[in-house]
Amino acid sequence: ELIRTLQYSGETDIHDIGFSPDGRFLASVGRLPRVVQWDLSSGEVVQTFRTRDNMLGVSFSADGRILAASGGAEKAVLLWDLESGDSLGSLPLSEQSMALAFSADGRWLAAGTFDGMIHIWGIPLDS
Repeated sequence: ELIRTLQYSGETDIHDIGFSPDGRFLASVGRLPRVVQWDLSSGEVVQTFRTRDNMLGVSFSADGRILAASGGAEKAVLLWDLESGDSLGSLPLSEQSMALAFSADGRWLAAGTFDGMIHIWGIPLDS
């Protein structure tokens, strides 16, 4: 049974979506140069993160505090703190990427690129 349909005004293609670990939020990336965080209970947009180009991959960290997106001409993984909405910077890639994932234990972030590379970063864990 269909529960809800979400659409961001002006978006014509959705490239990737990801659920937050607690299942309360969904993030989407598409043709527009932005990353959208949705509240699943209301269907409303919680935050929109502007990018220079469209993104192809999106993933929440295991603790749900960080949102990562990759793709487009950025050749980087872009990171945001979801509590503050602030940019946490970017991680360089060798080429564009659409495959992006945090490990279930929150220790790693991996991105696969169009040149056949997989880049893996360690994520600092709070003590």
